[in-house]
Amino acid sequence: MASDPTTVRALLEHLAEDSLPEWDILARSITPRAYRRGEQVFGQGSPDQTLRFLRRGVVRLAYEHEDGRLFSKSILLEGDLVASATALAGGATTFSATALTEVVLEALPYPAVQRLMARHIAWERVARKLFADPARVKEQREFEFLTLSAEERWRGLLARRPDVATRVSQAEIAALIGITPVA
Repeated sequence: MASDPTTVRALLEHLAEDSLPEWDILARSITPRAYRRGEQVFGQGSPDQTLRFLRRGVVRLAYEHEDGRLFSKSILLEGDLVASATALAGGATTFSATALTEVVLEALPYPAVQRLMARHIAWERVARKLFADPARVKEQREFEFLTLSAEERWRGLLARRPDVATRVSQAEIAALIGITPVA
């Protein structure tokens, strides 16, 4: 499978609001990878210093309990970033990422991006924006779980991301809004 670095480049330049210096250095290291439905992108507890951009498909991020229970963290769609901030900082992933459909991701090594961030403000701007969005999503999710009913969380999901409801199973949606599939 050949990578299309122009897709990733367009996304990153949009975030930078500028062209990206030394793009050619990073473009050579972009690695596309396809995953089958049910295949794990990365497991909880693994070291992983990779930024992955979801080109096609649906990915579930989930916390795994030692007794086998899964707690849905989020559902990601095209254009979303698949990465663990803890792992990027040198730790281990705190959640797993699993393909819910056929998935294509384009991976960039985070250490290479870090080197560019240290040299160029445009790359620093990209990183700041990449990590601000997941923080906003996490804050919204915490607010909803602490203050809203399951029905209100469902309505909010439909309002924000109606495409999720048509692309994943009812069991996945139930886990995402914090109820059992039967409920």
